[in-house]
Amino acid sequence: MLANRSLMTYYYYIERGNTPITNAAQRQELKMKTRNSKKPFDIPSFSESLKKDFEAGTIELKESAIEFHKANWTAFIDIEYTKKQFGIK
Repeated sequence: MLANRSLMTYYYYIERGNTPITNAAQRQELKMKTRNSKKPFDIPSFSESLKKDFEAGTIELKESAIEFHKANWTAFIDIEYTKKQFGIK
């Protein structure tokens, strides 16, 4: 990039504080700020998805416990663990 510019132009850029490195760093910083400002996808976790299904009435508590077991979240069909995950007393 600098190979095509004259030495005078290069010194002019340095005096103004606009070196290519500085501009690249500023562009990268701006890119990171805009990247972090975006919202990620709102994908529910496995337990949130089961809880929504349970609250909607599409599955029962025992079926939810079976799903937790099938997903290897529990070693056996544990109704108490399922209640704890769903916030049920």
